[in-house]
Amino acid sequence: AGFSILRAQDSVTVCASMCSKDGDCYFEKAMYSLHGYEYSDRDRLACLDPEYKKETDALPQLARTINGVRDLESAVKDPIRTHLTKRDLLFELAAAKTYLSQVYFETNDLQSAERSMTEASDIYLSLADLNKNEKNAGTLIPKIVAGLLRCSKPVAALKVLSQLPGDSADRAYLTAEIYFSLGDRKLAAKAYEDWITLGCSDQLFMSLYDAYGQRWMLMYKKSNKKQSLCRQLPLELRTRVEALRMQFGHPNNIPVQGDPAKLFPALRL
Repeated sequence: AGFSILRAQDSVTVCASMCSKDGDCYFEKAMYSLHGYEYSDRDRLACLDPEYKKETDALPQLARTINGVRDLESAVKDPIRTHLTKRDLLFELAAAKTYLSQVYFETNDLQSAERSMTEASDIYLSLADLNKNEKNAGTLIPKIVAGLLRCSKPVAALKVLSQLPGDSADRAYLTAEIYFSLGDRKLAAKAYEDWITLGCSDQLFMSLYDAYGQRWMLMYKKSNKKQSLCRQLPLELRTRVEALRMQFGHPNNIPVQGDPAKLFPALRL
């Protein structure tokens, strides 16, 4: 295929002792391949060998992404030997496979792109099934729904979304995103109206996050704390709802513009 995939190296030589457990080492390798940083860097404790980073940096994007996915798959197989839960690892793996699908698509390998996307959606669906028995089931539903929507599974996303209560702002927002992706702008406009009625929410799981999921987070200025969330819609989203109102008359409750929320890239989940 014109590129060389790095061979799996012994964790003792690749990873420092503080993260030499196989699971942690695989996860750190995956983070560097996929994102260009190590999770352990947050604690100012570099884990990976500098030479390994140099070799990884020299790889084409497709090779790096494949390596990252493979390392995550290895970590998932032995989650006990990582500092993360298997659920967290599966979310990361599903997002990585979604991104791998995009990279395959950019190289015109449509068959591999479709396969990777299907694998990602299957992981999200399995997470939805596992989540049903959790006490805090509703907290992860928006993330699963956003993942399914990125995998071009809007019908499945809508079904999973039904697990949230009807008066949930997250449910209203994601319903709008699903209808918007299906091309039903009129229903999307009504759902955005419901979302604003419910007071909006600061977790915009679709339009403002990257391919990996919850990495872009809203940052509210101190002077904005007394303003409602709906008055602080980021410009990208406010432009969309205003265009829908011009066409359909909804949402008819868009508040007066306050200071728009700013965005910044979060480092991790």
